[in-house]
Amino acid sequence: MLSNANRWLRGAVPYRDYFQPFLPGTDIFYSFAIKLFGNSAIIPGLTLTLLGTLTSVLVFQIARNLLSRSLALLCGLLFLVCPFSASQDATHHWFSTLGIAGATLALVQGQSRSRLLLAGLLCGLATWFTDAVCVSAIVAICVWLAWRERTQGANWKRVAASVMYLLIPAIILVFGLCGYLVAEAGSSDFFKWAIAYPLKYYRVDWYNNFQAYFAFLPPHKSVRDLPLFFSFFFVHLALPLVYIIFLVRVLRSRNIRGQHLGQLMLIEAVGVGLLLPVIPSPTLLRLSTVAFPAVILFVYLIAQPGTLERMFRAGAWIVAISLSIAWPLSVQLRQYKVLTLSSGRVEIADLNWADSLAWMDGQVHTGETMFGNPPMIFALGMRNPAPLDFVTPSSSTLPEQVSGLISSLETESVQWIVLRPSGLVTRSADSENRLIPLLKYLHSHYKLVKVLPTSDEVYERQR
Repeated sequence: MLSNANRWLRGAVPYRDYFQPFLPGTDIFYSFAIKLFGNSAIIPGLTLTLLGTLTSVLVFQIARNLLSRSLALLCGLLFLVCPFSASQDATHHWFSTLGIAGATLALVQGQSRSRLLLAGLLCGLATWFTDAVCVSAIVAICVWLAWRERTQGANWKRVAASVMYLLIPAIILVFGLCGYLVAEAGSSDFFKWAIAYPLKYYRVDWYNNFQAYFAFLPPHKSVRDLPLFFSFFFVHLALPLVYIIFLVRVLRSRNIRGQHLGQLMLIEAVGVGLLLPVIPSPTLLRLSTVAFPAVILFVYLIAQPGTLERMFRAGAWIVAISLSIAWPLSVQLRQYKVLTLSSGRVEIADLNWADSLAWMDGQVHTGETMFGNPPMIFALGMRNPAPLDFVTPSSSTLPEQVSGLISSLETESVQWIVLRPSGLVTRSADSENRLIPLLKYLHSHYKLVKVLPTSDEVYERQR
């Protein structure tokens, strides 16, 4: 993210000058942040805080149209302490979540022309960050809108007009950005990297396909690990099932069908639209970032009358309040190491990572060139002149990317390379390792100078 933002600031164009499999909304945002704050370590944390706060407020406001103030507060709190706190990474996913949540709020309060235009505008902006997920959500909203208009007696002409009010601003924003990128990068490079590559290669690596489901079980060795451990299971198991349970309850319960049905079906449609593109690669982060509709529907279901619902409601309050206390405590009780780096003063809980940064800080100088480990490059104020941030031994790294990387290493005389050995070998002995040319270049032009506590290997260019 931040590496691409620095590339953007240097005048590089995605798809032509550097690898980017999504639309570059995150690059644009972080380039403005770097212009405002400089290469500062506060940018990721401040961005994450803003994303979490704003999205939680939107979740509360959406729920407020369906539930009492206290239960709407429960929605916002549950979202903050479960999906959001379990995935504290200010990536492109959370920006899209914020935009889609804003569009949902606009429509849940009414479907006037101005609200449809606003929702379309927010959906278009969200697509700048995570295109596939947001396109799916837009389609789901259009289906819901057509259903809503028809159930209210509108003819198909009225339905088409409402859908167009939603789609036109979204199309203008998305095609405006794509048009600029095509003009700068060229249509062939844009199509190849923004469209063809994600469809053909993105799910090659195991962590980008269904093998990622439940693959990253968090540590559970001490009490302070419990918040993340609980949130992991809640996000993986409970939230996806909410959409099925809600539809079953709608079909069976006249009470639900009669109250706020249109608004509830909007939230259901948005949730399913967000979830469908994530199912093929359901990591904790991806599931968390599409979970806000499920949180609202979950609270709505347990807000219904009944003994079981009252028990779940009490349990949800206990969990929300407990986690709102446990998360800060788990952060404060950790041991931190304080470093003063080029990007500013940082406190790091991962002591291996802190020791690795401290060692590298004593070896390098601000502005020097490095490939590998983007967080380290940003923290130390270094520069990656290569057209991509990392490579894999699988077929998701194309031969031309490897040759382009080697060319950049040679042309720019890149001083440092930091790689993790486990990321340089294939998982299967029968698989072709795409990195063999890079490894040959590495061993002939660089020398291994350090194995960091994180297991990363540091190579320095031979003089």
